[in-house]
Amino acid sequence: MGLSIPSELSSEIWRVLCEECGNRDDERAKWSFQHYLGEETRFGHEWRFQGALGFGGKFYNDGRWRVGCYPEDKTPERGTMIDRANARLAEIPRS
Repeated sequence: MGLSIPSELSSEIWRVLCEECGNRDDERAKWSFQHYLGEETRFGHEWRFQGALGFGGKFYNDGRWRVGCYPEDKTPERGTMIDRANARLAEIPRS
């Protein structure tokens, strides 16, 4: 199971998903994401947000925070988005 993540950190993660990966920034989706991260992740270790990464655009909470997409959907542009997002996620303190 994943660890509960405080809302301040989930807001930072959310901002990265929106700014780097084209995630739609609406309050209902943000609340749902924060709820997912705020619990003992009983829903698994990934969150499908899609955004500009296509249907397989996911945020992973599996020991490190990262994003990815389905290999068949990866393009050079999406690869750049993923690299930028993952670099920013790695800089967010985990506590």
